[in-house]
Amino acid sequence: MSEINRSSGWRILIADDDELTRRGTRRLLESRRKTEAWEVENGKEAVEKAQVLRPDLAILNSSLPILDGFGAAREIQKCAPETRILILSLVRTDALTEALRKIAVTGYLRKSESAELFLRRVDAALQNVRESESEQMLPEFLKRVLASF
Repeated sequence: MSEINRSSGWRILIADDDELTRRGTRRLLESRRKTEAWEVENGKEAVEKAQVLRPDLAILNSSLPILDGFGAAREIQKCAPETRILILSLVRTDALTEALRKIAVTGYLRKSESAELFLRRVDAALQNVRESESEQMLPEFLKRVLASF
């Protein structure tokens, strides 16, 4: 997997009430060069940190305490509109998909996804490719590959 080049490095905020998830996510992200990550454990802290740090990306658990991930996403979009947002959840339901569309986050991650897929989605978010756009690109790419045979 190729890394995205950015001379100043990526700044990523991780908001999850599960310490193991936060620390594991941070370690995975910081294992790549030029990535700095911060951890918070609730939505209110996520908004406060985003306001001060202006991260490139915020990864928010959908079920954060004090202010859930959706509320935090809306607030971050107001105070740090340049910050891209990925919502992290255990499962994906129709209700969750609809909520994600309404708040127009960059994408969605399931906690059960592989580290490789997680990093690909983070990279896509940092390149400002919305999940729906990246899903549409894949079939076109496959068509070109298959046409070359």
